[in-house]
Amino acid sequence: MAAELSRRAFLQGVGLTTAASVLAACGPKGGPAPAEPTRASQATSALATPEPAPVQGVELQYWVGWSGQYAQAWDKMKETPEFKEIVGPNTIQVKGSMGGEPMLTAVAAGNPPDLGGNGFFYLDYMARGILLPVEEYVANSTIVKKEDFIPGNWESGFCKGVQYGVPANECFVRYALCYNGRLAEEAGLDPKKPPVT
Repeated sequence: MAAELSRRAFLQGVGLTTAASVLAACGPKGGPAPAEPTRASQATSALATPEPAPVQGVELQYWVGWSGQYAQAWDKMKETPEFKEIVGPNTIQVKGSMGGEPMLTAVAAGNPPDLGGNGFFYLDYMARGILLPVEEYVANSTIVKKEDFIPGNWESGFCKGVQYGVPANECFVRYALCYNGRLAEEAGLDPKKPPVT
């Protein structure tokens, strides 16, 4: 079951789906109550042209098991208009080679990243209740849509009926044969008929 993806859909669906569905969880939740205005401040504000309040973003830590080039790809994506539109004033710091032991250490220390992908023990984390459910964020998202995903991949983000993840990056795909079609063809193979075992 394959589908053609536009560049925009790819950028929105690969990697950013997780970030976009979680950004709302990390945003400011009100902040301190404003101070009571003084008569002087009321007079000054009545005379001055109102300035829009600066929009403050949050920094999200996104850890992945991949190394090197994965973070470089994110650096390039960060410069695209689509990325800037989706992420807004927020920033996403991508750290590679942070799967397995680094993630377990961070979880045990009570200082895990905001987002994680590839190289983690997804099902183990889900079963142990280490991850936060994302159903509410997905329901409120204008980007993440169940119908955009292969059903089996979508369901892999659930454990005991609770949604803990959204397919992104490798989309919970199990190990498979990956190959460069051009190189296969140059080697005299038919790239449309790969080995089946």
